[in-house]
Amino acid sequence: MKKNLLRKGLVFGILLLFIGINTATSNATTFETTTKENTPSIHQIALSGISEVWIDDDYYDGGDNDGHTWGYDAFDNIQEGIDHVENFAIIHVKEGMYDVFTIEDRVSLEIIGEDQPIVTGYQLAYDISYPAFVYNIIFVNNSYNIHLQGFHIIGTDPAPTDRDFSIFFQNSNGEIQDCTIDANSIENMNGIAVRAILESSVSLSNCLIKDYGRIAVYAKTATILSVLNCTMTGQVYTQYNLVSYGIEIEGIDTPCIGILKGNKIYNHDNTQAAAWSSAGIIIDNWRYYGPSYNCKNSSVHMENNYIHDNMHGAQIVPNGNIQMIYNKISENHYGAISDQWFDGSTYHDATLQAPMNWWGDPSGPYHPTENPDGQGDEIYGDILFDPWITDIASNLTCEGTLQWEDVPTGETVTGSFTVENTGYLYSELSWEVIETPSWGEWTITPGDGTSLLPGMGQITIQVSVIAPPKRNEEFTGKLKIINTENPNDYCDINISLITPLHKQVNFILPIMNWLCERFPSAFPLLRHLLGY
Repeated sequence: MKKNLLRKGLVFGILLLFIGINTATSNATTFETTTKENTPSIHQIALSGISEVWIDDDYYDGGDNDGHTWGYDAFDNIQEGIDHVENFAIIHVKEGMYDVFTIEDRVSLEIIGEDQPIVTGYQLAYDISYPAFVYNIIFVNNSYNIHLQGFHIIGTDPAPTDRDFSIFFQNSNGEIQDCTIDANSIENMNGIAVRAILESSVSLSNCLIKDYGRIAVYAKTATILSVLNCTMTGQVYTQYNLVSYGIEIEGIDTPCIGILKGNKIYNHDNTQAAAWSSAGIIIDNWRYYGPSYNCKNSSVHMENNYIHDNMHGAQIVPNGNIQMIYNKISENHYGAISDQWFDGSTYHDATLQAPMNWWGDPSGPYHPTENPDGQGDEIYGDILFDPWITDIASNLTCEGTLQWEDVPTGETVTGSFTVENTGYLYSELSWEVIETPSWGEWTITPGDGTSLLPGMGQITIQVSVIAPPKRNEEFTGKLKIINTENPNDYCDINISLITPLHKQVNFILPIMNWLCERFPSAFPLLRHLLGY
């Protein structure tokens, strides 16, 4: 179990190797928290306590507590569980409602929720980069390899204009997995669901993030951010100067690194004019405002995201280490905007690398000079968008035939064919066998399937049939397989089965063979009846 915990710390290195982003060594800075005096570093923590505890808001002193010992490995709140375990520990949290908690100067804690326990309320923590005390629900500070999984985090927004972060990582490393984050900070322009700053490394996966006032996920200052297979549902504001962002990455003082893959980012919009436009993704926006903000060039890879129904799909001040590829970008007022960067006296163009994206139409994005016939989302600025994807559909491909000869009536024969999705790289194919021949008794395993990706290759479908009772007959037909999302995309597998003139009588064959060899001219009628 401890080996598994250690492996989690490698997640970002593996992801970076996968996409090939190389980064320069940043100027390391040591940050000290002001929430505790003379706080030791994570390497100075003396290991004490136990390595596994259970939390249930129904546990109590003197209770059964599921066989655990109250005050030793059984508690009724998460903070006490954290305080009683050593590093490299697991904290199980059962269904219920729990108060806020802080993880500070710790190493390798897995805090696992069962049946989506709720964490709500608010506390104050010191944001070194702001600097100020900020409201939050979960605060992770100066800690390494912290894994939060399976929680429903509900904000209260105690001061609707103050800084309010649902989850706050500061100079820390960890994962947030399978969580619902309901920030409840709508209209608060300081409301952020997840904030990661100051050399943090944070991975979010399979999370639903909603009801945030301004930003779903924010990364700043030498932070490594990975957002995988998450859904971010923003706000469509009607009031002047209210904005909403899905993901914002800002390389203030030191560049950030981002991996954004497989996410759904939508509904970030304004119906009124605003000084800042809402957007699904914002990257290094402060470079537009000049060197006084000291925003550096971040490295961000965006792939297989579905970015739709936003004011701006992506608004980016680009550099050579930012890439958008294989994304679905549609129904935005602007699909992508490439802003200039400002050196203090002059604005400069840089090219946003955005080839091989779907812009909502086979004709590509609309650009007034470079693609005026494009019917997809409009784009603005210096963007390399050609070539673009013209079709994002799945494509059903089948291979194989089913041919059987000399099959005695009533016997079972088997065969197989393959099904494959040869469509768009990230399309998902659902298929079904909808037609079999009227003769025979058919068994097809499996007879349907879903979520077949092109990268999965061919899958083999097993077929068996009991031969019909009629002798000396050739039976033909087909299996029909369809793409259930597009019935016009189908395959036919041709079938042929031949039964012999006479049914074989297996128990007399050895005797008959001997007789025919011994007396080649004898038994003419029997020979005829048995097919010799």
